[in-house]
Amino acid sequence: WENYVNPLLNQVYSPVYLEASTSYNSSTRQLTIDADATFLANLTGGFRFNCYVIEDNVTGEGAGYNQINRYSFESSASDGIANTEPDGTVTGPHPYYNYPSVIEGFVHRNVLRSYLGGPWGEPGSISPSSVSKGEFFSHQFNYTIPADHDASNTHVIVMVQRYNSDQYQRPIYNNLKVG
Repeated sequence: WENYVNPLLNQVYSPVYLEASTSYNSSTRQLTIDADATFLANLTGGFRFNCYVIEDNVTGEGAGYNQINRYSFESSASDGIANTEPDGTVTGPHPYYNYPSVIEGFVHRNVLRSYLGGPWGEPGSISPSSVSKGEFFSHQFNYTIPADHDASNTHVIVMVQRYNSDQYQRPIYNNLKVG
């Protein structure tokens, strides 16, 4: 894991400048996402736009919305299930320690509703082999927000990612939350 993450942490900037905007038609529940990317370096490899649709503050009734709470049966902070400050100070058991094993009415945050470009991005949305410094690409995604989803709590995360046959070499070069 460290072999993949450490080189990324040492990067000073993203080689892709990303902008995105959304428009929403409340009558049709149609969400339109416009993404623009300008490459700041010459790069090789297949690049793709992607867009994740997320909804915040999702609640409901029944097993599909209940939150399983594995902390309810842990005995103490010494089990490694503790609130720990960044400096390593243990401040007590996990906040859900005294909650039941199933939390009904749990408020779920940032629930992934759809990835519009699939898990690895929209093929052909950006050059499949290489890009040049200063090259500009744009792409539009469209999504109809289902009637049982709250449009006011719906956001998108637009990104530029690299596709590679090696699943461990598919970094996201830049992303932006909109909405």
